[in-house]
Amino acid sequence: MASLEIIKLQALVSIGKDDGIKGYWKGNLPQVIRVVPYSAVQLFAYETYKKLFTGKDGELSILERLATGACAGKTSTFVSDSIINLKFACSSGFLGVNQTHETLGQWCVVFMSFGVKEMDLGEDVDAVDGGL
Repeated sequence: MASLEIIKLQALVSIGKDDGIKGYWKGNLPQVIRVVPYSAVQLFAYETYKKLFTGKDGELSILERLATGACAGKTSTFVSDSIINLKFACSSGFLGVNQTHETLGQWCVVFMSFGVKEMDLGEDVDAVDGGL
């Protein structure tokens, strides 16, 4: 075995010894909490755009399928990134919003402060450093 594979195997054994079987799933819940809303919005948006782009014959052309998927991806990215940016802005005190306010109220504060254009503050940064 190569040295990297030996290190990985040692790490797996160490996690099993230190934390037991539950140790292998540490950190999984935050990942699920992040991915589930994104996927739900994407599936809903895809079906919505599919109805919008479907022609009179009830079929989608290749270009219409591409547009449907692209719009669904953009919508889900917009919603999930906006939630992440809103969470960061509220937790950092940037907006002067108390952390105990409801999420809807925080969305209203961001919208009233910056408008619709700024609800997606971090997407350009995500595109630049996405490969890092």
